Amino acid sequence: MGASIGLPAKVYKRQPFPGPALFVRVIGAPPTIDKLKIVRWADAKITGILKTTGVYEKISQLVVALDCTRTVGIKGDGRIYGYSIIVRAVETSDFMTAEGVQFSPEVRREISSIVTKHPKIVRVWFDETNKPPATTEME
Repeated sequence: MGASIGLPAKVYKRQPFPGPALFVRVIGAPPTIDKLKIVRWADAKITGILKTTGVYEKISQLVVALDCTRTVGIKGDGRIYGYSIIVRAVETSDFMTAEGVQFSPEVRREISSIVTKHPKIVRVWFDETNKPPATTEME
């Protein structure tokens, strides 16, 4: 539809289109500017990885969410309590039902390695649940 009304590809190929803002992807706490910066950063990194590896064009929607339940991790020589990032991708033709995407081990490792370099992120979770029973978004 976006192409048929003359929108630029960078707009109508963005996932989701038109979709919700990233604030619904801050789970378990009110969104703050800091949390929105973290989820935007993670979303950009993961989207970049998926585009580079050729996976992005094969999925219908990518959801990157910030889980605000802090969990223990190691940064440098010390323990910290940081956030987790949840990565969810689905394939669908109609969004009434969808299959959770299972990334290859190489893509999972690259995502985990890059995303946990953020000083406030200590874990990455991959949600491969089909719709139903899950919905596409995390809200």
